[in-house]
Amino acid sequence: INAASDKCGAVSYYEYMNVMRILPILLVAAGLLAGPALAQPQGIAEYVAINDSSVRDGQIVVLTKDGYRISDETYSQNIYGVTTIDPAVAWSRLPKSGTTAVVNNGTTNVLVNDSEGPIALGDWITTSDQRGFGMRAAQPGMVLGRALSELPSGAGSGTVTVSIAPGFATPESIDEIPLSPGAALA
Repeated sequence: INAASDKCGAVSYYEYMNVMRILPILLVAAGLLAGPALAQPQGIAEYVAINDSSVRDGQIVVLTKDGYRISDETYSQNIYGVTTIDPAVAWSRLPKSGTTAVVNNGTTNVLVNDSEGPIALGDWITTSDQRGFGMRAAQPGMVLGRALSELPSGAGSGTVTVSIAPGFATPESIDEIPLSPGAALA
């Protein structure tokens, strides 16, 4: 037992979640995750009723007191996940009428724009004011996850693969994530 931290070699939830946020980026950077593995959605979805009549694949969904809806504001505090037409895994066997698969864990393709500049590998993605689209997070706030592909400068809009992990982040926090259990304690 480490008396300074009261740990018995166990990894804390915080450490585990930080490692899970960076792992897909490390695999892509090392060339271990590429090609077909990134082309197909690898996310876990849940079928939910979205309060909107025109839902498209790759749109960011938020959860409000009035239910699920497509995002339409920058840095939304209520990010839930991303719509998909082809989830890798879904929590229900068959979708119910009027529901949409929403990935809230794993990787999936997300509609994005370059309103905060081009998107590079590892950039945090947050909501933009373009309905359903994400953008590169340029300030601290709620994020959807990290980009596993890029949107080049001048592209306007497109699709990037994102490792979904909704939470709070700062644009610089890629350097703050411990890459091995216990690294933050050293």
